[in-house]
Amino acid sequence: MRGGMNYFVTGITGFVGQQFLASLSKREGKIFALVRPGSVKKIEKMRFEHGLSADKLVAVTGDLGEKLCGVDPAQLDNVDHFYHLGAVYDLTADQAQQKEANVTGTKEAIALAEKLNVKCFHHISSIVAAGFYP
Repeated sequence: MRGGMNYFVTGITGFVGQQFLASLSKREGKIFALVRPGSVKKIEKMRFEHGLSADKLVAVTGDLGEKLCGVDPAQLDNVDHFYHLGAVYDLTADQAQQKEANVTGTKEAIALAEKLNVKCFHHISSIVAAGFYP
């Protein structure tokens, strides 16, 4: 029997995600963190800062702009909760950047969560998730 619930988190390397990790890391279970290949070092730093092992905070390389966030659902253990925090919060970003991260990224996060059969999908969003507002 596994200990605790398992979590999948997008946007963990951002400001909100880092604050969230401080709380989530106190719970039992694994935390799977979606990161771009170039951000894996950030996860290593976060493990060190929070005293977490590679078994506790697991980097999953992918991208919100890819189908199923670029993740093969078969490579993940039972995921109970999916936290979608990843987004572009920069209002000076152009429409294409905002749409890929906030609209397409959210659709792909939901699709991945469905494939993982998660019990609960949690979403923190900017207004841009509903479309571009100049």
